[in-house]
Amino acid sequence: MRQFSPWWLRMPFIGTVLDTLGTELDIAVEEQLDGLIQGNPLKCDADALPKIGVNRTMRRYSTETEAAYRARLAKWRQAYKIDGSHKCQLEQLRLYLAPETPIMHIVHQMGDGSTATWHSMDEFGRYSRDIVTPSNWDWDGVPERWSRYWAIIHVDALSTVEQPMRWDAADEWDSGVIWDGYFTADKIADIVALLEDWQAAHTKLWGVILATDPASFDPTGSGAGYPDGTWGYPTNDAGDPTRLDTAIYSYDLGQADAV
Repeated sequence: MRQFSPWWLRMPFIGTVLDTLGTELDIAVEEQLDGLIQGNPLKCDADALPKIGVNRTMRRYSTETEAAYRARLAKWRQAYKIDGSHKCQLEQLRLYLAPETPIMHIVHQMGDGSTATWHSMDEFGRYSRDIVTPSNWDWDGVPERWSRYWAIIHVDALSTVEQPMRWDAADEWDSGVIWDGYFTADKIADIVALLEDWQAAHTKLWGVILATDPASFDPTGSGAGYPDGTWGYPTNDAGDPTRLDTAIYSYDLGQADAV
């Protein structure tokens, strides 16, 4: 400021005043810039994230990484524009699971049981919807509970998940990695909480399925044991398969808990 001032403002005393004013302005600009940075979830200090989360009403889940939470907070406007939709749920789940990028589906059945609607997101984050008639999803023979939905995560391509993951015998799991590794009980609980946080008020999450066979749960496919909510570990009393042995039914409200 002194350098670009007229000569009579460069005198010792006036110059000191100008230097002081300049310093105060520098401090004010730096504080303003720091404030802007601390309000940006992608650039702020870690201790600012909880405050941004409260402001944007987006909580951090117990198993969520800092990078994933920053990414979700940064896209809060886009999320709230479609809040309550299955597309929003899939996008939030994709950000939460990053850097893993599994193929995911959310499926529900029409009240008369004639049609199933599949909402899908591929490994590149592209969203699509398939309406299948006749329905290829009948969980428990009670299609009139149309507000229920199921989330399916294809974990076959996840680098952190051991393969194969399937039942060895009636109540025996081959390695326990699904609970002791990437998909711990806490992570499953967080996935359930995230889906419920972003669901429409009239809908109900009925199950979370982890699929290890990439060919299973094709939105346009069907077959024995395809959805089948019968609980049998993994056969019924007649010894017939009731659920795919390549899928892990990690969360299931079950017909007894129907509302």
